[in-house]
Amino acid sequence: MTGKKPCRTCGAMDRLPDGRCRPCHCRHSRASYKKHRVRANAKQREWHRTHVDWGRERTWRQQGIAFTVRDYNRLSEAQNGKCASCGTLPSGRFKYLAVDHDHDTGRVRGLLCHKCNIIAIEIGQVRHVLAYLERSISSTLSQVS
Repeated sequence: MTGKKPCRTCGAMDRLPDGRCRPCHCRHSRASYKKHRVRANAKQREWHRTHVDWGRERTWRQQGIAFTVRDYNRLSEAQNGKCASCGTLPSGRFKYLAVDHDHDTGRVRGLLCHKCNIIAIEIGQVRHVLAYLERSISSTLSQVS
């Protein structure tokens, strides 16, 4: 005897902590969701309504930016809600200004509209290409000399 207890639904010996085997657990979960779908969806909608900024802070943390919604609001207020680069208000699909930050240090430089943020990203890429070309040219010149 291995000391395992059988599934309380079908008697299989491969039991999860809730007392059911995996197939029975999945069947029970699906049936329970179908039975309480309206209440579960309402609960989920309410959570998302009250935690609007949760996803934004999570994204910033994943990007290595030590920044909160409170910091965002302070910086936005200091910039009068406008882009730090071109001075426009966020509009259209992009209702928030993007957090412009140094990817090496994580230091926040300011809030940018979507267009300026894309331009800043492209400028960063251009810097990498220029650095590559400079290294390439200097190595070529050292080989010629």
